[in-house]
Amino acid sequence: MSHKIRSKKDDAEHTTLRWHETVQGLRILAIGSFVILCILSVAVNGVTASTPTDQLPLTQQTDDELSEEQILVLFETVIEDQGIELQTVEIDEEENILSVEYYSTGTTEQQVVEDMGTITGVYAGAIDQGVTTDRMEVTALDPVDDSETASWYAETEWAESYNAGEMTADEFSMRVLLTLEEVEN
Repeated sequence: MSHKIRSKKDDAEHTTLRWHETVQGLRILAIGSFVILCILSVAVNGVTASTPTDQLPLTQQTDDELSEEQILVLFETVIEDQGIELQTVEIDEEENILSVEYYSTGTTEQQVVEDMGTITGVYAGAIDQGVTTDRMEVTALDPVDDSETASWYAETEWAESYNAGEMTADEFSMRVLLTLEEVEN
């Protein structure tokens, strides 16, 4: 049995590849955030394709803000529309943490990183819409036996900085990627 010894260069290239994959997922987030705004408009205000642009709720100041519960339903919907099956999404009120468990779309690092980008992107959109947790903690599960395959987190502060344009998608991605812990089975 031979073992390949990875050099620092290999590790750096590997980390850079994972980072770029996460960035791609966050770019999808920007689209996801827009989709959330559109879904919110339809769900809350009954906007249709025939609604005149001067009557769009996104351009009006209204008191029709969504509750955190409604935003979380949209959070789940957008993630599942991206092909990720969620096991649980709940807020730990005591610790103010959004806890997410989902079935990984695959076992390769690339697939985990793509899932990370999608979920993190939608989380940033949910924070932008009014979710007030301090952090999102995510656990990836094996769809065959429900065992944990990886875990990671995103601080709300990072999402807020990203949403405000104070942090690039690359910086946000790297911070989240550095929290990834894969479980050896």
